[in-house]
Amino acid sequence: MLEIIIFNAVMAFFTALAGRHRKIGFWPVFVISLLMSAFLGIIAVLLSPRKNSIRTVVENQELQIRQMNSMSTIMTPPVHAQTNASIADELLKLNELREKGVLTSSEYEQQKKRILGN
Repeated sequence: MLEIIIFNAVMAFFTALAGRHRKIGFWPVFVISLLMSAFLGIIAVLLSPRKNSIRTVVENQELQIRQMNSMSTIMTPPVHAQTNASIADELLKLNELREKGVLTSSEYEQQKKRILGN
């Protein structure tokens, strides 16, 4: 009888380890697995969505901003080749990006200086 209890506790522990990277977390999976069965704990883990850490989201956003900035530098013709209308259009686009939160104020000012040739 003691072997069955120990085996169930070990199985609950390993099932809970799988749940620590899910939204459900370690302890709820451990309790479900311990009180009911490891099979139900595994089902709970599989039904629970993966954690999406804030750090990963911020890193992805920063990467997208850097990629946008590098693409805009590559795709934008030199300032001397632009007409006044295209300079105004570029400034309007930059302002829209800043208002949407895609560009920070410092990035906006940097791109604005580049467009105006300052």
